[in-house]
Amino acid sequence: MWNTRDFPKQHAVQIVPDETGMVGRECHQCEGYFKIKPGTGKPVNEGYCICPYCGHSATQDQFHTKAQIKYAKSVVIHKFTETMLQDMKRNLEVNHPPKGFGIGFKVSVEGKPAPILHYLENELASNVVCEECGLVFSIFGIFGYCPDCGIHNSLQFLETNMRLCKQALDLEFPKGFSFPLDLTNDSLANIVAIFDGFGRSLCEQFAHKSSSPEQAKKISFQNLKFARTSVINLFGFDFAESISAADWDHAFVCFQKRHLIVHKSGIIDAKYIQETNDQKAKVGLRVTVIKEEVRSLIDTVQTIGRTISSKLT
Repeated sequence: MWNTRDFPKQHAVQIVPDETGMVGRECHQCEGYFKIKPGTGKPVNEGYCICPYCGHSATQDQFHTKAQIKYAKSVVIHKFTETMLQDMKRNLEVNHPPKGFGIGFKVSVEGKPAPILHYLENELASNVVCEECGLVFSIFGIFGYCPDCGIHNSLQFLETNMRLCKQALDLEFPKGFSFPLDLTNDSLANIVAIFDGFGRSLCEQFAHKSSSPEQAKKISFQNLKFARTSVINLFGFDFAESISAADWDHAFVCFQKRHLIVHKSGIIDAKYIQETNDQKAKVGLRVTVIKEEVRSLIDTVQTIGRTISSKLT
């Protein structure tokens, strides 16, 4: 008879990184899937793992994916059945050929070990390097907490992209060429879009801190005046407190110019004049955007962004 006493009570199964060196993780609170790169960030045995989506924190062994768990179980079952078959062959198989006019008989054991359920890690939208602890991780979407140190990457995203916008404005062209108008307009549109994504993400992520989570998740940051009022009413702080009144007015006008560029082909309308009180603007003319005002806007947006991040995170 075969018994299980010879089989190890515990069996270690190695989870091998994918071709990019990443290992899949899964939050059993929100079921969000992400990947981390072993060898980056904090040592594996130090601290907990943090879900980049919901912020749930638990020990590292609580973040194995369902596919990894199935794979690990199949490896153990494969070894168990393989050992069992070998033992049965050794103890049960007999072969007695006939002698003379006698009858011979043969007992053989047939079968294969249970199959191993291999898997592939999923592809994700964004690769992130945490500026705080150095962890390399991948997530769906753009924004999330660092699985090692817990820092939300929204401010990192904002400041990285603002640096890229500045670099675009600082491009040098051959002598006799001026900075193209469409690049200036594109830079302005990109700044507003990036800031809007940053603000929306933070308000949605930390909506539970507001007086009305459902309304907090719907705040748009494309209209600065609306966003400022909404954040004051819902979260109880003024994100413009860290900038001067002149910088606020300048940023508001830039955002209104961006609205004309994106939605009105850059043509000034009466609403723009009414909102900005721009005395130089004329209805029907094309709005002008110069490189210097866009560069100044970048600094203001970064300052506002830091204030929002510090108050919410």
